[in-house]
Amino acid sequence: MRVNGIAPGYVNSNWECSFGDVEAVAQAEVPLARVGQPDEYAELIVYLCAGGSYITGEVVAVTGGARI
Repeated sequence: MRVNGIAPGYVNSNWECSFGDVEAVAQAEVPLARVGQPDEYAELIVYLCAGGSYITGEVVAVTGGARI
């Protein structure tokens, strides 16, 4: 059995709560200078489910290069 996870950074979503101007914060703090899109997170999830057969026990940070 394999168990992996992702640690998302800023992501463009329709969450019920508001975190202010996340786009401006991302431009200032994230090396890629933008908020991540859901499909970018989905790519990693699909890879971890369908590939990466020798990866287990890992948490992958998906942060655009920001250190959270």
